[in-house]
Amino acid sequence: VAYLARSGKIVRTEVVLKEYVLPIQVSRAARTQAVERLEKEARILSRIKHPNIVRLIDFFFEDHRGYLVVEYIKGDNLQFLVRRDAPFPEQRVLELADQMAEILICLDMHDPPIIYSDFTPDNLILSNSGELKLIDFNVAEQKSTTTTATVVGKHAYIAPEQFRGRPVPQ
Repeated sequence: VAYLARSGKIVRTEVVLKEYVLPIQVSRAARTQAVERLEKEARILSRIKHPNIVRLIDFFFEDHRGYLVVEYIKGDNLQFLVRRDAPFPEQRVLELADQMAEILICLDMHDPPIIYSDFTPDNLILSNSGELKLIDFNVAEQKSTTTTATVVGKHAYIAPEQFRGRPVPQ
């Protein structure tokens, strides 16, 4: 629970505190790289304003740890729901697909586009109100040129170009 200032009022809000343990016993370059990864995730999330993407509230560093404060989403991820409730009715699948398409369109509309390398059921939470929300941007990239990259993602969902280390917005 956090207390946030909104429109001049203090509002009690449930949040998720995502903790990154920063390496201590490593080179200065490795520690700097870990800090930069957290800052990159915070920068990307701070630029996105979309109802189907988790909202960044704040980020900070303290005692060799980094923290992202993001909105709390009451619900379950799609991986859990599919295992528990499958098969979904066709209409529900179409509604979820529409929301996924909206998320991907939002990411593609940024300049440069945001390449989200882990678009999988466990990173999509279906809120109790029926809204699908994309979470966990620690492997997202925002690149103006296509470059060779580290392969990131789950093998069952990874795109061929991503597997080859050359992710593209499409």
